[in-house]
Amino acid sequence: MGKKNRVTAAAAVLVTAVFCALGGCAGPSTRILPGGRAEVKEPQVILPDEVVLEEANPFYLQEALEVIAGSPRGGGQKEEEQTVAYISRMLTDYGYQVTLQKFQVREPSGETVLRTNVAAVRPGPSPEADMVLVGCCHGTAAGSPGAVHSASGVVAMLETARLLSMLPTDTELRFVSFSDGSGADPAVHRYLSGLSEEERQRVVGVVQLGALGYGPSMVLRTDDGKATLLGDLMRETADALFRETWTYRRQEPGIPSLFVRQGIPAVEAGQPWEAYEAGSPYDRTGLVDIDQVARVVNTLSRVLADMMGSETPSLVAKSRFYNNLHAGEYVQKEEPSICFGESHAQTDIRLSMTGTPASENTDSQGSTIRSYQYRMKWFNVDQVILTSYYYTDDRLEEIALDSDGAGIGLEEMKERISQIYGVPWATSAGPNGVEYHWEDPVFRLHFTLTPSSGGYETHVREYDAPRRELFTGQFVKPGDGQVQPEADREPVEEQETGVLLVPAGEAAGGAASAAEAEGVERILDMVEGLYPEELAGYLKAVHIYTDGVGAGGNYVEPAADPEEEDSVGFGLWIDWNDVLYPDGTFRDRTGFVRQMLNLQGEILWQAEEGYRTEFAAIFPQENRAEESGLSVQPGVAPGELAVTLPDFGESYQWFVLVRLGQEEQDPFSQQIRFFYGREPLVQGREKIRDYLMKQE
Repeated sequence: MGKKNRVTAAAAVLVTAVFCALGGCAGPSTRILPGGRAEVKEPQVILPDEVVLEEANPFYLQEALEVIAGSPRGGGQKEEEQTVAYISRMLTDYGYQVTLQKFQVREPSGETVLRTNVAAVRPGPSPEADMVLVGCCHGTAAGSPGAVHSASGVVAMLETARLLSMLPTDTELRFVSFSDGSGADPAVHRYLSGLSEEERQRVVGVVQLGALGYGPSMVLRTDDGKATLLGDLMRETADALFRETWTYRRQEPGIPSLFVRQGIPAVEAGQPWEAYEAGSPYDRTGLVDIDQVARVVNTLSRVLADMMGSETPSLVAKSRFYNNLHAGEYVQKEEPSICFGESHAQTDIRLSMTGTPASENTDSQGSTIRSYQYRMKWFNVDQVILTSYYYTDDRLEEIALDSDGAGIGLEEMKERISQIYGVPWATSAGPNGVEYHWEDPVFRLHFTLTPSSGGYETHVREYDAPRRELFTGQFVKPGDGQVQPEADREPVEEQETGVLLVPAGEAAGGAASAAEAEGVERILDMVEGLYPEELAGYLKAVHIYTDGVGAGGNYVEPAADPEEEDSVGFGLWIDWNDVLYPDGTFRDRTGFVRQMLNLQGEILWQAEEGYRTEFAAIFPQENRAEESGLSVQPGVAPGELAVTLPDFGESYQWFVLVRLGQEEQDPFSQQIRFFYGREPLVQGREKIRDYLMKQE
């Protein structure tokens, strides 16, 4: 019977809990008690004649979640050490060989902390056995108990390990809990550094368990958005067992990308969007739907149990042909862009590679110029092109491709670049023939093909693209006597939020592509939903712009109303590239909602002197950066907008996104409660929450 048929047929046998009934199923009975003591209940193992895969136990999942998400797990803190001890003890109890991988990480604060991965192995029957790796991350953002992000993935990993520990196997099983902290890259690099080349070649695939149990659906994230063998098997099994449809999405950078750089297929299973509370002090166990986590465990364990069967042939070769892996090389895609101005160390991290030093000299100004070489693929060309990155005083200035040396003719390279960026925008006569030039206005890249005496040269540089406004619109209420919108916008009476964006003439440049136009509509719809009538009084205009790289940020600035000389108003500026991928879909929808609400709070801070005065009087300890203006920079994690407690804007953000219980009287919650007595804000809050609920 083929692999796919066996997986589908196996759905019929995923019905029993034989081992637990017989006392042979060790559940999460290990507790890490105060002082680091452990309480262990030794199970009595009784093996039945026929081994049957049991279902995930929701009680065990909930029990482990309560233990792990009981407190924040920052790097180097005792809470992380206790979590590491708990994970280690559980995997040991299940019969795995466990090791702790220590490594040091420099945090954004400049502090160096000691972090720990937990790695568990159940060896296969032979040194050549197929290997499968299941991963998760146990660290949290500062001050967050991290139930959704990311204890949910940890408990799913532990339960999967428990279920599979009872089954015979011809496949080597590995489970790794990464200490992610400010980013998972160092933790994954630490693990990969310990793998031999022989071990890498045996890996059928990696399944990383991300944030689970929040939201109605699941997605599979890969380096290129394309299928993997394990990803497809999970999709088929989820459909067979639960009639769930899991879809693929692209995620780069991310943990799958780090494994793919080493020639190992990888996929991450998680929610399509991050929970609004994720990474905050309110990321608690009540947010996690344990039944959904159990379905993920049942799906994954069914796939792996099938692979472990002795009748299943080796899948290593199939997994490699299944994916276009790029071991030892980096495939430069249109997205993400090249980060000119970054240091050599930052390039190494971004590419997950180590550049080879190639040259060093000094220019006429005395600046040091160094070049490093990387093995890369460009413009959908199959050949590996030796690529030189040139740094002036350790800032990336230029990239040169030895495409001629890779055996790619000038005409072929010209055709490849033109397929992506269109016909050359300019040509010029050079000493050895015609030079061709292309520009990418989205990422501000300039490509040049220059004939030389011995062939040709390909260069990539950054250029200053003009800032374009894709949309400029007035933000008005129904009945204000404003003109009706253009045909592609909804009439006033159909607006559920009670507000309307009316185009204010032609924007400078406007949307240049269908993706830009679709993205503009997506942003406008979100802004309308987040600014109901009760909260739209001070917002006069919305501007959506692009500077090519998404470096401008989203911000508000005073905007005078030409009809009311003394009016207080603000314009909202949104950087299209910060918010959306090139195809017009959200990069981080949750992050965008947080930013828009934070800016909404900043508008209230600037416009309402009463709010500002009263808040400052009640909470004098708040650390507000007076010089930072109103800009909310992308990538800022919750809780990091202030040194200790959130400022007014972030407090307002959590007022909208979080429902507080009466028992929550901590300083963080007290600042949020400041807004509860303001009726217009409460009414607006309910409309925003209703809107967000409809988007799920």
